Amino acid sequence: MKHLLPEEPEENLIQMGPLIDCVFLLLIFFMVVALTKKSQWVLPLFQAQAAIEAPADIDAGPPVPFEIRVDRQGRLSADGAPLAGDALATRLRTWREENPDQTLWIRPHQDATLGQVAPAFEAARVAQVGKVRIWTEVRPR
Repeated sequence: MKHLLPEEPEENLIQMGPLIDCVFLLLIFFMVVALTKKSQWVLPLFQAQAAIEAPADIDAGPPVPFEIRVDRQGRLSADGAPLAGDALATRLRTWREENPDQTLWIRPHQDATLGQVAPAFEAARVAQVGKVRIWTEVRPR
């Protein structure tokens, strides 16, 4: 007597040969496209022409920078002279009126804290200085 065993279901296996062929065809396609693509872009740049020339007789003079220094203890000085509070704001206001488009530089010592530098920014705000920059130095390691 023959016993029939149930057949095991066949697993659907993915054929690797056609998949590898497809990958190689794509690789060749992209290599050919990359070789035919132009690798440099040429952008024509035109030099700007001035529409209005400045009169030769006007001499604006060199810019007048103003620098506030903050030392290690937080003392403020300008041009080597110590300044504090209202004196600094008054001096900044006078400088701003004479040089409205110039930049104020604040140069703190590398060990000065933000709290020690803040009065310089406050004086610039009170004097309504439009351009303020801070000069920082990297502390050596």
